[in-house]
Amino acid sequence: MIATEQLRFHLANAWYKQRLRSELADLGGQLLEVWRDAKLPLAERKRRIFERWEECEDPTSTRRTEVDRMRLEVARTARAKIEAFVRQVAPYGSPQAFTDAELDRLNAGRAGKTRFRPYDAPVLPEDVTAETELGTADAAPQTSPEPPPPDPPPSPTPIGPDPGPGFSPARDR
Repeated sequence: MIATEQLRFHLANAWYKQRLRSELADLGGQLLEVWRDAKLPLAERKRRIFERWEECEDPTSTRRTEVDRMRLEVARTARAKIEAFVRQVAPYGSPQAFTDAELDRLNAGRAGKTRFRPYDAPVLPEDVTAETELGTADAAPQTSPEPPPPDPPPSPTPIGPDPGPGFSPARDR
C-alpha cells in the first residue's frame, strides 16, 4: 500500500478535479432550472440562487491543501458565474432584481466574510452570460476574420553537406 500511495493520491485528486469541473459545467443549467421554476415565488428562487453561491468555498478560508486549492479555484469561478447569471436574469433596477434589503437579509446569516453582492461584482469578459444559457442572446455580428499574416520568406537552403550543430552562416563583416 505504501508503494502505491502517491499513485492513489494522484488518481484521487484527478478524479476530484474532474468531478469539480463537471459540477461547474452543470451549474448554468441548475441556475436556469431554479430561475424558470414558475411554481416558486420570485423571493424563493432568489434565495435558492443565493444558496448556490453560498455553498461555494469562501475565498477567505485559511485551509490550503491541494484539494482546498482545487475547490477554491472552482468556487471562485462558480461564484462569478452565479453573479453573472443574476446580473443577466435579474439586472439591477429591474422588478426581478435583488433589493438591498434582500441582500442584507441573505448576507446577515453568513459565516464567511465575503458578501453576496452580484451587482457590485466586476463584469469580466469570461463571465458566462445568462442570455447564452437561456438561448436568448442576439447572434454575434458576423465579421470576416482577418487574413493570417503572410508566411516569412523561406531561409536559403544550404548547398553541400549539413554543417552540423553549432554552425551559423557567415555574417556581414
